Amino acid sequence: GMMGSGTMTVKANTWTATGSSTIGATTMRDRCTLEFGAGNSTLAVKCESSTDGKTWNPTVEGKATKK
Repeated sequence: GMMGSGTMTVKANTWTATGSSTIGATTMRDRCTLEFGAGNSTLAVKCESSTDGKTWNPTVEGKATKK
């Protein structure tokens, strides 16, 4: 199984999440930024992961627009 924990902070329209998860003997560090546009009509997401806390690799990046 997988187990994880983290923290999310909110400042204005930007939410920042950091955390870690363990799968077997591997621990992954994760960080994500979510930015909400004017009127919450858009959302930009960028997430990265790392096994050593120094080298980060993109895992999710995208933009959503409310219709």
